[in-house]
Formats: sequence, C-alpha cells, structure tokens
Amino acid sequence: MKAKLLSVVIPCYNSQEFIEEAIESVLCQKFSDQLEIIIVDDGSTDKTNEICLKYNDYLNVNYFRIENHGAGYARNFGVNKASGIWVMFLDADDLMLVDINNYILDCLLQSKNKEILCFGKAQSNMWLTDTPYIKLPQQVNEIKNHIPVLEFWTCIYKVNFLKDNKILFFEYKEQDIETAFRYRVFSKSNAIDVFKIPLIIQRINLKSNTHTWNEYILFSVKAKVYYQLYIETNIVEDGNYLFNVVLTNILNYYKLLFIKGYNDDETIKDIKEVLKKIKNEKRVKGLKYIMAIFLDRLSSLVSTKIKPKSEKRSDDNVYYTNVTRTMYNLKQISEKILNSEDAL
Repeated sequence: MKAKLLSVVIPCYNSQEFIEEAIESVLCQKFSDQLEIIIVDDGSTDKTNEICLKYNDYLNVNYFRIENHGAGYARNFGVNKASGIWVMFLDADDLMLVDINNYILDCLLQSKNKEILCFGKAQSNMWLTDTPYIKLPQQVNEIKNHIPVLEFWTCIYKVNFLKDNKILFFEYKEQDIETAFRYRVFSKSNAIDVFKIPLIIQRINLKSNTHTWNEYILFSVKAKVYYQLYIETNIVEDGNYLFNVVLTNILNYYKLLFIKGYNDDETIKDIKEVLKKIKNEKRVKGLKYIMAIFLDRLSSLVSTKIKPKSEKRSDDNVYYTNVTRTMYNLKQISEKILNSEDAL
C-alpha cells in the first residue's frame, strides 16, 4: 500500500460532544487522497465509540478502540499505526481549519528535507462564536531551552524522525504533560521550518484536563517528567533549566499540601521517590543539592492524617454542540483567517 503524505492522529476519551466535528474538519480537506485519519478511542465509556464507528468504512480512516491508558499512550499508539510520511496530532475538541490543505501541501513540499514544521493556532470558544485569537509560532532562534511556547499539536512531524529517535509521549494516565514531548522533539532536531499560518482552531473546553486537573497529581507528575528529561539531556543549559522546573514543582506541591491539606499517599510517594533519585544523582551539587535535602526533610513532616477539603466540580458547563452549525462557523472563520494578511 502506498504511503500517505500526512497522518492525523486523533486520540479521544469520552468525547461524544465534539469528536464528530474534529473528524469532519479533517475529512473536508481537499487532499483527502493523500491523508489518513487515525482515531484512537482510549476506552471511552460514553457514545464516542458509537460515533467513531460511523467513520470506520471511510478508506482514509482507521479507527482503533483500546483500553484506557491515557492520552500519551493513545498518541504513541497512533504514531505506531501511522503510514504517512508526516504526522500531526488533533485533540478531539479541536478543529483543523477548512481548506488549509493547499497551505499544508505547499509547506510539506517546500520542507521535504525538514523534520518539524511549526505553525500557529487560532483560539475560540466551543461554538466558534467568539472572534478567534491568533497566536503565531516563534522563530527557531527565539525558542528557549528547546521548548517552544505553542503546544505540540501546532506542529507537523516527520514520522521517521520520531521513530528513529524513539521519541514518545510520557504515558502517565493520571495527567498528560505534553511539554515533555515538545522538549524531546526540539532538542533532537536541527531541521525545523516555521510558517506564519494557523493550522488548527483550539476550542476552549472547560471540561478538558487542562481546566479540571488535580493539582496534587499535576505537580507530582511534572516533577517525575522533568526529572526524567533532566536525566536524558546532555545539554548543560537545558539541564539546569529542567532541574529548576523539578524543584519548582516539588515546592508547588508542598505549598499546595500545607495550604489545602494532604491529598493521598500516592502523590507524596512520587515526590519522595524523585527526591531520593536527586540525592543519588552525582551531577546535583551545591545549592541545588542543599535544596533537595531540605525538601526531602520537609517530606518527613507530612502527616497522612491531614485530609483535604472536598472540592465539588460543577457540571454546569456541559455543551452538546451542533455539528452543522459548528462546521458552518468553522468555514466562515477559516476563510477570514486564511485570507487575512495579518494571519499569513
């Protein structure tokens, strides 16, 4: 089978309210014969599976339903299934711009010897009724510590580059730290192109992990992830930055702990494990080592008898979007963005 030019990986979990729109925004691209869509249902318990199955008969759609392992695992699974020369990622609540295909084709052909292509993003509400805010990518020389400001899904990646360098998303089920993927790809590539074109529309979804995360888990997972990146890197300046992020997240964890109360045994166990590794790491010296020792001593003061106040989450912000209306709004917004000199 002839390889496709571009694979679009869409991970989804309990996304019945918006997954159909994400899929339709890709299917409406005019170069669909050179494109494949890989939908990875991460063990949804709502009607996501039922909706995705409707697209399983499309020649350029491959649908996989797996057990729930988290967004990172689902994205890695999708890349492994990709037959495209290039791959991009689309979250289930986001949308590709309509008729962006001509720009993408030009960029892919222009940059066939590159490994990463960076684009911008537009941002609006779930219904696309707000005037979109456009954010363009940094130039390569503006990126600090190999972590660009815009999210990983504003880029297109050469599949062989990811596979040859064994670049993966971290597979923590509890919390997705996608910044780590950004670091892994940008720290390993010198073949990057930047285009002042928005690639997708990010919809502000108040029910997404970004807005509903458990802060205890967030800080503990960030500490683990950034420490692993610190171990992986051989770039001194990056290593200093990554280690500072580790300590910052541990400090943030403790601040949260003493303000709100202790959450659970698992997160403090993770924090203590990271601190133990730091104490045994020969590269950690001076004030950073002293800080790590201090934080380790601080952990011994934590009492598992302290319990957090219960926090109720509201389900008031539930939206069941209308596919036809949203796709109409998407087309109108796309035309304005792609015809705007400011955006291009």
